[in-house]
Amino acid sequence: MRRLTLSLAAILLAASLALARSSVDFDPLRPEILADAETLALVGGAVVIVDHGESYVWTFGTSDAERRVPVDLDTRFSTGSVAKPLVAYWLDQQAFDTGITLAALWPELDLGQAGAVTVEQAVDQTSGFVRDDSAWVGRTVNSEAAAAILRQYTPLAPEGERFTYNSVVFALAAAGAARDLGVDIPWMPSSDPSATSFELTLAGDLAAVEPFDHGIMSAAVNARLSAAQLEALLPDLISWVDDAQALRLGEDAPERSCCPLGRSLRYANGWFIEQFEGYDVYSHPGSAIGGTAAIMVVPELALGAAVLVNQDHGDVFANSARYKIVLQALGRDTGQAGVLIRRAMAQRAAWSALAAGLGAQGEPIEYGALRWPTARIPGSEHCRIVLRGPLLGQYIGTDCTKP
Repeated sequence: MRRLTLSLAAILLAASLALARSSVDFDPLRPEILADAETLALVGGAVVIVDHGESYVWTFGTSDAERRVPVDLDTRFSTGSVAKPLVAYWLDQQAFDTGITLAALWPELDLGQAGAVTVEQAVDQTSGFVRDDSAWVGRTVNSEAAAAILRQYTPLAPEGERFTYNSVVFALAAAGAARDLGVDIPWMPSSDPSATSFELTLAGDLAAVEPFDHGIMSAAVNARLSAAQLEALLPDLISWVDDAQALRLGEDAPERSCCPLGRSLRYANGWFIEQFEGYDVYSHPGSAIGGTAAIMVVPELALGAAVLVNQDHGDVFANSARYKIVLQALGRDTGQAGVLIRRAMAQRAAWSALAAGLGAQGEPIEYGALRWPTARIPGSEHCRIVLRGPLLGQYIGTDCTKP
């Protein structure tokens, strides 16, 4: 597995360097992007900008949107904010280190005193949402307490409580990275890929799972569960995904307020497709909490590149007075709402190799300039795994075609 990780990393590095030569220069936009980042009202999230022509990634932690407090020891910080940059760090460094500080994960952000908080100290924060039972950053937990917290929120949620997308992804992503690196996780129930505890992580009461977009399937594949484990979980996964899609994709779906521009022009493969400033915008119907992911395909940037409008909590375009889309890289001043720019690499050879390494071998889905490898989900008539593109590594979701 380690050799596979290294070879895939080499492929992705080569692809990123190739794309970098034709990438858009974001330097003139950095002050504006930074200014926009400060106004984002995402709870426990992280604004991500990937610019492989300059640096690996920038991330900007965000604070409590309701109070707009600075990021400090009294700021709620979610493991969802930490999970993906942490896993990327582990894989890049080929080292497993739970003692890494938040300041090391976000070197470009002044976290003040909170920068000294380690991932192990912050691991008991289980949700990106403000909840009464959420722990504060800076609360130190020992190995026994951390394991108990993970058992509570990840393998089997107690009656009356729910799984959260962030806690599932964090536990599984960490376990997957640990297995890739051939190390053990002392403060988790088990990092043994055959252990019952991690099989139960996704096989629990899925009806109690907080219905976050792609949460369960992306957690399963992000953790790189073995084929046997994933196959064992498929019936529950398929049932959950299909049920969720049925709720989102009913006959009245095009009329719902689910889309970035507030109107739906056409629908295909689980995405609403709209026109904005002459570009196609692909948006996935939001989850029960109103989250929506939208991709604006901008072929001029580079082959397989896109501008990604990332909306975790509500409809960004509906808040046009507070955000500004940055398309000046294309010489366009839209004067419209905006959030962040993230370059999405999609070199066909690299993604095909990565998809094959993850077992996602299937027909590609074409979205504008992008071709994303997929794999059919056995037993599901409408859904398949999709390698959508990198989010501090890989980001994997599901695609469900409306019956």
